[in-house]
Amino acid sequence: MKHQILFGIECNHKDEKLILQSMKNYLSNFKRTTSTVKQGTSLDTRLEARLPYKIKQYHWNLNKATATYTELFPNQDLEGKYFLEQHKNYAWLILVLFHKDSPNYEENKSEKFISDMLESIGFKYKILIESDSNDRIQGDCKMN
Repeated sequence: MKHQILFGIECNHKDEKLILQSMKNYLSNFKRTTSTVKQGTSLDTRLEARLPYKIKQYHWNLNKATATYTELFPNQDLEGKYFLEQHKNYAWLILVLFHKDSPNYEENKSEKFISDMLESIGFKYKILIESDSNDRIQGDCKMN
């Protein structure tokens, strides 16, 4: 797999709690959980880095044991703009970063960790974008 993969979760916007709880249940097998970044928190600068795409919050996990980082965030922002306009049927997106330079990265182990997590969610999912770039995958919203 590439360094970065953006998966689309085929669901409704209201399915956030179901997806997040499924992720937390899966991660608990590894004594891991997700963290949430909301507007107004000390990590708010991560939200500002996404401008012009404006979201209320996102959920993330860094699993050092598998050298994987994941973010769950909405495809549609607070102003109605889509991160990926052509994929409106995927209300939630999961960005996965494989830290291939980490000593804990093992291709099969790391990929299995992510594929099992995606399967545990219980919704259909699809790879929407893959990249080996170190630059974060950008959506359709561009700065003016």
